[in-house]
Amino acid sequence: MVHELKCWPEYYAAVQSGQKTFEVRKWDRPYREGDSLLLKEYDPKTMSYTGQETLRTISYILDLTYLPGDNIPHFANYAAIGIVLPDMASLTAQLTAVQAERDAAVDAFSRLDYQLEKHQTCAAVGNRQYAHGIRDARKIIAQMLPVCAENAPEGGNGDG
Repeated sequence: MVHELKCWPEYYAAVQSGQKTFEVRKWDRPYREGDSLLLKEYDPKTMSYTGQETLRTISYILDLTYLPGDNIPHFANYAAIGIVLPDMASLTAQLTAVQAERDAAVDAFSRLDYQLEKHQTCAAVGNRQYAHGIRDARKIIAQMLPVCAENAPEGGNGDG
């Protein structure tokens, strides 16, 4: 799985240079060892992405809620995430997984599109049948009116 994350310029530069080999992040995603982090440089001053990106593989996750040898919660829902440059096999496997996810999404979308088209066709047929039904009902009423008028009682109000 690839996790896309904002990364401020000073931290991005440290990751790019190899000086910074970890991320401290809120544990609000299903991070797992072997997943990838797509770090996107984000400038908080301009509140925009710079266009720079780098990919790293998660090599280790340390839950910072309880530090080793300590039973006092410190940084609940935070993790220190070890990151390394991805190897070619890892990149190929992730690319294959992403392509499979994309293909599954395209397939699901195609099936939904087909179902929508089918429902629209049924609705159009139903509307035509409804329109034909109204036209047929009008014809029947038009045919019945003279007959009803001939058989109506003299008073015309049906009280006889």
